[in-house]
Amino acid sequence: MKFDIVQEQLSENRKRARMQRSGRRCLLQGLMVCQCCKYIYYGMSNVKGERSYYRCPGNRFGGNRVCNSKSIQVDILEEAVWEEVKMVLKEPEAMTKEYQLRLVKHESTEAKDELEKRANKIEQGIERLAYVYARGHITKEKYDLEVESMERELKGIRDQREETVDEKRLQRELDFITSSVESFSSEVELELNQADWETKLDIIRKLVQRIEVDDDNVHVVFRLKELALERQKKSVQHCIGSPVSSTGMTPERTNGSKLKKISLIIHGLICFCFLLFTLLESNPFTKMPGIETDGLGFNPILQDIGLAIHPPVLYLGYLGFSVPFSLSIAGLILNTEGNVWAKIVRSWVLISWSLLTLGISLGSWWAYRELGWGGFWFWDPVENVSLMPWLIAVALTHLLLVVRNFNTLRNFAILLTLTTFILSVTGTFLVRSGILTSVHTFADDPRYGLYILALLGVITVSSLVIFVVFTRKNHTSFQYSILESEKKSATQVTAGRRFFSRLTMMLMNNLLFITTFFIVFIGTLYPTVLEYLTGELISVGAPYYNSLFNSIALAILVLTMIGQYCSWQGNSLLPIFREYRFSFCSAAAILPFIFHMELMIVLSITISIALLIFVLEAYSKRICLFKVAFGGSILLARRVSKSYYAMMLAHAGVAILVLGISYSVGWQEKKENYLGIGDSITVNKFKVTLRNIELIKEKNFHAVRGTMDIRNLLNNKILGEVTPEYRFYLAEGQKNAESSIYHNLFSDIYVVIGEIDKSKSKIAAKVHYKPGMSIIWLGSFLIAFGSLLAAFSSSKKVAPSV
Repeated sequence: MKFDIVQEQLSENRKRARMQRSGRRCLLQGLMVCQCCKYIYYGMSNVKGERSYYRCPGNRFGGNRVCNSKSIQVDILEEAVWEEVKMVLKEPEAMTKEYQLRLVKHESTEAKDELEKRANKIEQGIERLAYVYARGHITKEKYDLEVESMERELKGIRDQREETVDEKRLQRELDFITSSVESFSSEVELELNQADWETKLDIIRKLVQRIEVDDDNVHVVFRLKELALERQKKSVQHCIGSPVSSTGMTPERTNGSKLKKISLIIHGLICFCFLLFTLLESNPFTKMPGIETDGLGFNPILQDIGLAIHPPVLYLGYLGFSVPFSLSIAGLILNTEGNVWAKIVRSWVLISWSLLTLGISLGSWWAYRELGWGGFWFWDPVENVSLMPWLIAVALTHLLLVVRNFNTLRNFAILLTLTTFILSVTGTFLVRSGILTSVHTFADDPRYGLYILALLGVITVSSLVIFVVFTRKNHTSFQYSILESEKKSATQVTAGRRFFSRLTMMLMNNLLFITTFFIVFIGTLYPTVLEYLTGELISVGAPYYNSLFNSIALAILVLTMIGQYCSWQGNSLLPIFREYRFSFCSAAAILPFIFHMELMIVLSITISIALLIFVLEAYSKRICLFKVAFGGSILLARRVSKSYYAMMLAHAGVAILVLGISYSVGWQEKKENYLGIGDSITVNKFKVTLRNIELIKEKNFHAVRGTMDIRNLLNNKILGEVTPEYRFYLAEGQKNAESSIYHNLFSDIYVVIGEIDKSKSKIAAKVHYKPGMSIIWLGSFLIAFGSLLAAFSSSKKVAPSV
């Protein structure tokens, strides 16, 4: 028994090895565990020796930041933990009873050492099996079968081991605790408040198993299971209250409830305003003055399945930004620490941005299928209105990484957050007001626009006033929740870094995204403002946007590639050409096949292919795909974090999207003619032949339908048929061309017909060859899915470096 106690004391002394040789002693030394990096906090004093703090080694591990845990002031934390321990000391009988129950419960359980030996043997067996398989001595099927069986058995042993309790340790803990606690129970009220440091240390070591410190709270985990259930992970903030706001504990540990309350109040006000608008101006329960026998019907071009999905998803993205908006206002009011605020907000921004991405993509898909002109983006004003918050959200998503990792640029990130939601409300206003002329607008009463304009003005003015007032107030306040010595400006964060660092590339990309926002903003609103001021009507079309957008988009791709290669601290750029030569050589190999195209098309395809292969090559290096056996790469791939996979998918999606757009624009063809039965139009390697014309009658429209065969001229085989229609909607009195599309993996054949020329007995037909459309939809989906995965990913799982 004595030998066991000595071994336990030696183990605890090892945990406390980093205790300061001079200065203040720390009660909780060796007990505090960082839940981010799993390192043990150690006590230290500041330079002047006036204050002592518990610091996580992962914050400055070997000069590199492993986690972002903040230092915690010793006085306040120790007092809080002691108050929690005193509450436990008032229940000595419960403690004794709990340990006795645990001893009885596990009398027949298998010994922990035996389970450990069995688990080690199975793990060694798996390693030997992998060694044999890597040298080709067994088949993959047999390897997978054996490994699956052994892993299943290993999981069962681990589960059993977690439930097993060492009886000797339990008995030792029981003796260790009850001998001291029972002697204190009669004097708890009188003696504990006057307990000296050694007494507190003795009791805390006997009762407290560990103290968990994570991003949100500090938890005291007791050795007693029953009491732990009652106070499971009870936050220290209930004991220490407001004084903790001046320590290194994150604000969510101290005023997280306040942040939540203020955010909910702000969000509730926003919801109330929109509900009030619905009840006052668009009440769906208002009685109709009369019963219509036959309504006006829907706009013909809106009668499509895409319009059942596109608007709800788009508006979910719009409204989703109201949550980061509310959290930003609350963070300003409470002066929430930047890195903590960024961790909370980033998930909401990613979810909203992914929904907005999906909504915009669905809108493009609908326009491509329904409008009949063969395009997917027309730079329509309302399309641009949805693009503006998307661009700011991209910049915000990457900026939040900087705020989270370096605790700087918080105010700029908050400004972008406010701007994103304001732009979302602006989009709603422009759609419902009728100011813009577009197929997307639907306004039948100017009062709708006036109400939303008033709401937009209130949101904009109030949020900017709060931003200005509280940024000035917080700038001069000394109530930050981090150490004064740890406050960083953007200049301090970037000091000592090389130019080619991930931080620099990310900030430069943000500037480019904001620049593109202003390009779209000016091009969208300038014609409206000019018409209002002078009465002159002008139109800003695709040439304006394409001439400015294309070069910036290519610069963003290049910076994305460099940023993914560089570390946060920075490194030389020259090795990138040697380490990733396969990516650059693959992109260069495409040049002989596309050099005859326009320069911008050549650059877009080359850079997008380079980025796509670069992302895949970086992943292959991360899992050592060609350096170890395939089974080893699979194991490494399972250890890669979800956040890395999210980044990889999103960046690959961007490359695929740009590649698809460039391919489509560069190689598309269009031909139109009047066709009779048996006549054909040839585009690229496809021949479209009219086989039949018929008149059809549906409930809400009459139509002319053409049936056409599509033949591949390379092998002279018929691939399929298309049935475009030219419809006349009865209730609306409108005509509309309904396209028909033949899809294959790399291209679409897009066919539209018009009215019949009775004099020629022919029908007008237009045929588009649209390559790369499936690639565009794939890239859009990967961006949306990658951002959604990032919102729900954890950064705690880190891939190994080999």
